[in-house]
Order: sequence, then structure tokens, then C-alpha cells
Amino acid sequence: MSHIGVFTAYQPHVILGQEGIGRLLVFIMKGMLNNGHEVTILTPSWHRREVKKLLKEHSLEKRIKIKTVRKHPPVMIMIYDMMLWWRIRKAEGNDTEIEKDEDEDPKEKLTLLGILRKSTFACLSTYSILMFLLYAVFIIAVYLILLPFLLIIAPFWLLKKWYSYEYDPDSGRGKAKRYIKEKINTYLSFVPRNLRSDAIALGIMNSARSYEITKMVKYVNKGDIDYWYVPSVFWKEALKIRKKRVIVVPDLVYAEFPQCYYSESVVPMNAKNIEYFLKKKPPVICYSNHVKERHLVQLRDISPKRITVIPHGVVDLSEHLKMGLPPKEIIEVYLRRKGRGNVPNFSFVRNYNFAEGRYIIYSSQYRFHKNIIGLLHVLEILLRREHININLVLTCSNYNELMPELEKMNLTREVIFMPHVPENVLAALNALALLHVNPTLFEGGFPFTFDEAYSVGTPSVMSDIPVTREYVDDELAKRMLFDPYDYEDFAAKVKWALEHREELLEMQKPLFEKFAQRSWDTVADEYYKAMRCSFRRKLPKRKRKPWKRSKRS
Repeated sequence: MSHIGVFTAYQPHVILGQEGIGRLLVFIMKGMLNNGHEVTILTPSWHRREVKKLLKEHSLEKRIKIKTVRKHPPVMIMIYDMMLWWRIRKAEGNDTEIEKDEDEDPKEKLTLLGILRKSTFACLSTYSILMFLLYAVFIIAVYLILLPFLLIIAPFWLLKKWYSYEYDPDSGRGKAKRYIKEKINTYLSFVPRNLRSDAIALGIMNSARSYEITKMVKYVNKGDIDYWYVPSVFWKEALKIRKKRVIVVPDLVYAEFPQCYYSESVVPMNAKNIEYFLKKKPPVICYSNHVKERHLVQLRDISPKRITVIPHGVVDLSEHLKMGLPPKEIIEVYLRRKGRGNVPNFSFVRNYNFAEGRYIIYSSQYRFHKNIIGLLHVLEILLRREHININLVLTCSNYNELMPELEKMNLTREVIFMPHVPENVLAALNALALLHVNPTLFEGGFPFTFDEAYSVGTPSVMSDIPVTREYVDDELAKRMLFDPYDYEDFAAKVKWALEHREELLEMQKPLFEKFAQRSWDTVADEYYKAMRCSFRRKLPKRKRKPWKRSKRS
């Protein structure tokens, strides 16, 4: 059959195994392999280890080739890795995920500071240790020459900042002192906890990223792989791929909740990349009719003919429970091997009897639109007003962002965190749960959580949002769907589902059977057909006849 390439350019430290896109990649690549295609994944040098780990978790490391355009990541990223490892070793619970960034503005003015800035980023993103040392010597020399001028200017700049704040009789000049202290701490802590708001770190990653992705695109265009699958719209460089390709637009979540996501400094950068990409109006793929009609046709004026909707296949976790061990022992073995890690209340979690305990589960990362805060409020209603003895299991790895809310609501002993769980443990957790609750405010496609839970015998209740309405009929929606903004309706649906678990499971059987008819082999074949149809034939150049001057009569 054909040779298909997967083009990925995720930023450093994105753990694909914990993200939905990572699992989706695995499902589609498995389908391509089952259909007889050869698969190669092209990834940046700094992400090779993570991709290899993802393939190994799903026993695909011998069937899928990994290609990089560089043997090792930039020197600065290697230094960053070492310092980050040291910080994690010293302090538990750090959120080390790095968000996506954008390319530098090509219209940036050429100034002395701009030249120094670009030279610094070039030094930090170089791949050669010798070049790194040469750059470093040059930049240090320039900074030493400029140091006397900076020392003269600095007191005036600080004085201006000192008195630029409005006078407060209670704190006096405390605001300015606090501002100066924050700035000093920002630039002294070279390895930030999160790169969302650190301009220097974003610039370093941006410089390394843009250079390597450009090399990757050149590799694609010169290579012998004719079909390419690009799973994200973040990488505008993918527009320069001249092979047959499909590019996926999962969703534009920032368009649904701009007041929440635009407060993060990196989101406008990503949005700028996406908008640049969509202005070119290339053929794209999405997962649902809602994203097609709402996000792409209405908001971005893309022709429906250039959009292909390919829904997900079924996610069946039951195969993980056919290995011999019962669900309870799968969880116990995992907890014994895991050790303490970064899980809060680990001793309580390790001694918790999952087989006899009453708990509901939600498997997702913590983000605003996932509505986990709303789920905590509903848990509080069930515990304190309805007097239902129940726990909540969450699989988000960024749980430290939820801890202040849990302490405020006094739910630290009722919420159990199980981050970084492999698929067999996820299957066991779903199998022993009373109910799977998905409170999300938005999804680009029908959530995986329904298939995951039902395949191991657990019913689900979900948010009443457009993508669920595409598949759930009105009769089932009365029992299965709730308004995620109305905590009373939310709590009532969860309470009814707990009391009528078997009835709900039977009602959801036709829906699961409908999903079960769509395998990932079928999904992969639809992607392959979209790749073949995406090729735009170039028209031959018209041969112009030589111009001849007409003879005058």
C-alpha cells in the first residue's frame, strides 16, 4: 500500500500520553497499519523521546518509524531539561507543561536591542556546542561594553517606575518595591514553573521551534513519502508542505470562551498562528458538524466544500480487562509500583478500596472548558445536601491548580487524583466506578469518555452541548444529558443515574452499538481518502506566441 507520514511539531515537555491528541494519534496510526500502510512519524529532536515512549506504551515502537531532522535538541533545551529535572527533584508538584508559542514577527524593527535579542535567541537555540560557546563569548563581550551605559540609565528607569504608581496611603511605595522584586525574581528564576507568561523562555522556544520546523518541512518536500497527516492547525509552516496532505482543525475553543483563554499570554499567539493559517483556506478536517458550521463556516468564512468531517471511532477499553487480572488488582499493582510520586494524599489513595468504594470518575486534564470546578460544586451538593456518600476520581496531571479550590470547599479527602495512568488502569477505574460524569462546556468531537466507560460496563451522564446532541436523541437526552451551567439540574441527573444505574446502562446500549460499528480502521481509511483528494493538480503553463508588430499599410 502507501507510505504515510505523520507531521508533529509539539513544543518540549508536552506529554502526549496524557493528552487526548496523543491517544487519537495512536488510534489513527494503528488503523493505518491495519489497512496495510507503512507509517513514519516526523517529530522535532526535542520530542523524539516522548514520541518513542508513546509508541512503546502501545506496542508500536517496532511498527512505526520515528524521524528527526537533527540528532539532538538545541543546547539550551538540553540545559533547560537538566535544570527542570533538578527543580522537579527538589520540589514536588510542579506543572512543567509548556504551552505552544508563535513565530517571531517578521516585521520587527531592526534596533540595537532587537539585534541583541535575536543574537541571544540564536545562541540559546543553536545545535552546535562550539557555536554556542562562540555566540556566548560574543554576546558577553557586547553586554560588558554596554554595561556602563546600563548602569547609568538604570537608576533613572527605576526612579521612573518608583513614582509611576499612584500613591497609596496604606502601602506607600510598597507597590513599586513589590513590582521591582517581582521583576528581579522573574529574571533570576531561569527555569520558570510554567512558560505561559515568561517572555524570555517563550522567545528561546520560539527561536528553536521555528528553525527546526522549517527544516522539517524541507525534509518532507524532498522526501519520498507522498501522503502526510498533520494533526494540528498550530503549525502554519505546514502550509508549505507540497505533498498530498490533510490538516486537522480539532476546534477553536478560544473562540467559544475568549474572556477566559485570552487572559493567558500564549493563547493570543496561538490564535494569531491559527488565523494566519485559516486565512489561506486550505482543505481541512474536523471531528464534528458543530466545529464545521460554527467555527469554520460562520466565524472564518471557509467554504463547506473544503471541510471534511471525520468523526472518531469507538474507544473500547474492555480488551485491557481480558488479560487475567481483575480491575481491583490492576489498580493495586499500579499503585505499588508507582510509589508516592506527586499524588496528594497518596497514603489515603493507596489504602482506598476501589472495588467496594463508591465513586464517580472523570478522566480529563484540567482546563477551563472542562468544567471541573462545576463538578466539584455538584459533588458538594451530593455530599452535604443529598447526603450521598461518594468520592470523585480525577485523572488530571495539573491537579495542583485545583488544590486551592478543594481546600476552600473542604473536599481534599473526597477527591482522589490518579494522574498519568496507563490505559489498563484507566479501564479498571472505569469498570469499578458507579458512574462516569463528563461536565465539559465544549468539545470538538463526541467525547471518548462515553465509549471508555460503557465498554467496561459503566454508564455515563454528560453535558448537553452541540457535539453530544449530534448523536443523542431527545428521549435519551432527558436522562443522560444535563445543563453544565445549572448545578441543580447537573446534580439531579447524577443522583438519578446513581439510583438507576442499570436502567441507564440499558438505555445507552443502542448508542454504544452505533459507535461500535465505526472502527478506527474505517476512520484511518477516510483520512487516507482525504489525503488523496487533497492533491491540487497544477495547470500547465500556457505557451504564449511571440508578439509580432503588425505591418503598417
